[in-house]
Amino acid sequence: MNNEERLVGVRSAAAPVHDQTGYGIASAVVQGPTVRLGDDRMDDLVGAVAVTARELSSLHRTSGGG
Repeated sequence: MNNEERLVGVRSAAAPVHDQTGYGIASAVVQGPTVRLGDDRMDDLVGAVAVTARELSSLHRTSGGG
């Protein structure tokens, strides 16, 4: 999670997407203005980003990769 460390007024959350070998191949990311992403909203989004990254990783593993 980035809480205005890089840009004032911007928050973001990211999680890695892995291939079948565990190598990071992409990221699931959400980013927006701090005024729209308060602490309660960020808690929800961090969880959603993590779930999305796990699901994408799983899909990549079951499809045999790129």
